[in-house]
Amino acid sequence: MGVSLEATTEKLTQASQTGYYGKCVRISVIIPVRPGDTAAKALSALRAVEYPPEYLEILLAEGTNPSRQRNVAAAQAAGEIVYFLDNDSEADIDLFRFVARSFADPNVAVVGGPSEILGSDSLLQKCFGYVLGSFFAVANVRCRYKAVGRWPQRAGEQKLILCNLGVRAEVFRKEGGLDERIYPNEENEMLNRLDAKGYALVYNPRAVVRRPHRTSLGRFVHQMFRYGRGRIHQFRLHPKFVNPVYFMPIGLLMYLVSLVAAVALGTPREVLRWYLVPLWVYLFASALSTARIVLDEEDWRPAMFAPMLILAVHLSYAVGMIAGLLHDPWTAREKVGAQSGGEATVRVLKRLGVGWE
Repeated sequence: MGVSLEATTEKLTQASQTGYYGKCVRISVIIPVRPGDTAAKALSALRAVEYPPEYLEILLAEGTNPSRQRNVAAAQAAGEIVYFLDNDSEADIDLFRFVARSFADPNVAVVGGPSEILGSDSLLQKCFGYVLGSFFAVANVRCRYKAVGRWPQRAGEQKLILCNLGVRAEVFRKEGGLDERIYPNEENEMLNRLDAKGYALVYNPRAVVRRPHRTSLGRFVHQMFRYGRGRIHQFRLHPKFVNPVYFMPIGLLMYLVSLVAAVALGTPREVLRWYLVPLWVYLFASALSTARIVLDEEDWRPAMFAPMLILAVHLSYAVGMIAGLLHDPWTAREKVGAQSGGEATVRVLKRLGVGWE
C-alpha cells in the first residue's frame, strides 16, 4: 500500500505544470444537512462548476449525526469519488477540474483543498479567516483556510478539511469511513488512519470552496473550544494518533496563569523580568503575524483584531482540550451506540449520466 512521497509529488507537479486537468472521473457529492435544510447555497454553486454534469451525482444526507449521514450516503454513492461538502460550501468554478487532475494518479486516495473566505463576509468574519490562515495561529492547519503553495502536494490531516474533501469510494468503504462517535474532528481520525496505512493524501491549493465564517466573536471562540475538545475525544478513542504539538496551547495557558499568580504573589521584579521573556516573545511573534496578514491582504484594518483573535484561538483551544481531558462523553454513549439521533435519510438530487434539470 505504501507509495513514495517523491513519486506521487513528481506526478502531481508534472500534471500541474502541463495544464492537464485529468480524465473526468465520476464524482458523488455528499452534503449532510439538518432536517428541513435545503443546502441552497451549495447546490447553486454546484450548478455553476465547469465540469461535465453527467459525471456528477448529488446526494443530500439529512439527519443530526454528520458522520453517520456521510457514511450512509457514501454507501449509496455511485461515483468513483465521494466528495464531501458542507451545506454552505460554495464550490469554486474549477473545483472538480483540479480534483480530477489530482485523482489522475491512481495512487492518490484522498484529495482536498482550502475553505477560503467569502467576499460577502463582514470585516470581523474575514479577520477570523485571516487568523486561521496564519502559521503562528494554527501552524499547518492554515492550509485548510488559505491556499498555500502553487502545486498539489502530499499532505497529512493538518492540511485537509472535511467541507472540501474527496476520497476514492472504494477506499472509503474498505477502511470503514468516518468514526461516527467523533464530532467534530472526525475527518482527522479517518485521515490519520488512511495515512498510517500508506494511502496517498493530497492537498491541492487550487481546489477551492468558500464558506462564511462565524458571525460573532463568541461563536468563533466556541468553535475553537469545540475543536480543542474534539481533538482530545479523538485522542481518547485512538491514542496512537496523539500528537504533542496540539498540546502547546495548554502550555501557553498554564504559563499565563502562572504569570498572573507570580505577579499577585509579589514576585521580586528581578525574577519577574526573566519570567516575562516568553510573553514578550509571544507578543513579538503575534505582531509579526499580524503584519504579514496586513501585507498579504493589503488592508490595515485586520491589525485592529488579529492580535486579540490569535490569543483567542490559542486559549479557547486550550480550554477545550482541558474540558476534553476532564470529561469523557463516550463511556455513556457507547452503551447505547454512537451519537444519539443517528438516523440518516439520503436523497439523490442528481444522478450520474444526466445533465442539470
